[in-house]
Amino acid sequence: MKKQITILFVMALFVFVGCTTTNAQKSELKRVTPAEFSQLMQQDVQLVDVRTDQEYQSGHLQGAAQIDINSPSFSEKLAKLDKTKPVLVYCASGGRSSRASQTLKSMGFEQVYDLQGGISNWMATGNKVVKD
Repeated sequence: MKKQITILFVMALFVFVGCTTTNAQKSELKRVTPAEFSQLMQQDVQLVDVRTDQEYQSGHLQGAAQIDINSPSFSEKLAKLDKTKPVLVYCASGGRSSRASQTLKSMGFEQVYDLQGGISNWMATGNKVVKD
């Protein structure tokens, strides 16, 4: 009887660990290189620039929605995004986008990708920005 209880306990533990791993894999938060970011941009994604209005106007990635992380309505605007679609986030050098990515993850977004080194690294690797 004791052996059967031990076996059941071990099986239950494996099931629990397996479910935890599966949930962790569904919720992705990855820091990606400019090359990887560029490849992801070719897919059906939501591109978010978390810099200020002035920074955004100085040059941004084509198709990016500007949602200033310092805005009082930041979380409210993020909540309007589709949680099932990948979200690509960037800022100037990576600090603010890292915080924004953590916020997105905590809000239940399934796939969040943060541009390593921000738009500065993007441009340093020869990629282009647009100005409106």
